[in-house]
Amino acid sequence: MVTDFLILLLLGLEVAVLSRLDRQLFGTWVTPFNVLAYPYAAVILLCYLFSPALDFIPLYVPSVLIWIVGLFVLWATGAFLGWCILDVRGESPHDPVDADGRGDTTAGTARLVMRVGWATLFLMLFGLVSSARQAGGWSWIGSPEFKDAYSRGLHGHAAVLASLVSVALIGLYRRGRRLEFLTILLLLSFIGLSQVKGHILPVIFGGLLFRVIYGKMRLGLKQTAAAVAGTYVLFNLIYAVGTFIFFPDRASDSSTYSFFARHYCYYLFSGPLSLGESIRSGTNDVGGNWSMIFAPFIDLYRVVFNAGAVLQIGSSHAKGMVVDLLNKDTGDNVYTFFGTLYLYLGAAGATTYVVAVGAVTYGLLVYVTRRPETWLMSAYCFLLGNLAVGFFEFYFWHFDCYEVVVVSLIFAYFLRRHSSVVSSHSSNTRAVYLRATL
Repeated sequence: MVTDFLILLLLGLEVAVLSRLDRQLFGTWVTPFNVLAYPYAAVILLCYLFSPALDFIPLYVPSVLIWIVGLFVLWATGAFLGWCILDVRGESPHDPVDADGRGDTTAGTARLVMRVGWATLFLMLFGLVSSARQAGGWSWIGSPEFKDAYSRGLHGHAAVLASLVSVALIGLYRRGRRLEFLTILLLLSFIGLSQVKGHILPVIFGGLLFRVIYGKMRLGLKQTAAAVAGTYVLFNLIYAVGTFIFFPDRASDSSTYSFFARHYCYYLFSGPLSLGESIRSGTNDVGGNWSMIFAPFIDLYRVVFNAGAVLQIGSSHAKGMVVDLLNKDTGDNVYTFFGTLYLYLGAAGATTYVVAVGAVTYGLLVYVTRRPETWLMSAYCFLLGNLAVGFFEFYFWHFDCYEVVVVSLIFAYFLRRHSSVVSSHSSNTRAVYLRATL
């Protein structure tokens, strides 16, 4: 009991001290360390206090040490990059949107985001219709067959692009712009049709973090409570779509909503509890080898060169940990961000991977701090959105994260080229005018 208390106290002190150092160095609270550490610390506290009361297994507190080490490695990577190499020292990000609502270095960025958003909506609408047909009709929306069809093909990539666009639009939105608000709702609705909470929550979190970085929204106690309440509503809506389509009579049953409430807590606690149980039982084989962590790169190679089947991402339910005492027949297969890396790669491999993640995410933070660009800021915030749910699962083994970054780089490059051409054309026009008037 004393050991458990000391471990939890160490976690709290680490988060409090290192987060403040991050704030002083990078000029913002929205850093990779803070976004990963604070949600995890909050979930761990709730898990430790309430898991037994909700008929879940108790938290195995020594497993928290994996996170204490992982968080320190991530923070140290960012500190070394920002302090010793790039010397940012308190530079605050500058807003990429000027007073007229125009983005970056050109007047058309905000309008371009809207246009890309509507083009994406039409592609996803086509995907919705075709996927419903493949699944057997509109009544089968929410079925595994629909989810599989909806995630493939051109409309599957459109959904990934929609994630980037949604982060940008949420970040750029200003009150009273009804078309932008409608576009955001439609994009999130189409993303939500995948029935996967891991797709929509990072998008919403990313957009809100975009707003926090540029002072469009405060991150106080009231806003945090509203965000948590919003995740609860979204969680219920996503499950309600499938449940009420197949079982419409359950909409008036109060036990349905009691189940949703407990199931929400189950999802909050399942990552830390599963990691703790795997460490307590000495289980290292959770259903896959090291290649799973690098699935996006391996799958890309196999698809381009037709070199074999793509990997099935995710740990095994059959080898999962039983954390729900009311449902001992199903194993849980999520082990948190650092926990998954540790179980698949070992201590040395996980440390190396965390250093790489820290270099990429903190490198993006430094870049958007010095040269704010809407697309790259959106990509950075999308990655942060995936880190924010790191208390649940490791999401970087999905191709979406890398595709979003590549697409944002492409948009940023062409926008920069267009800006350079416009600027050069304007300079030439002024020079010709001056020569003609002299």
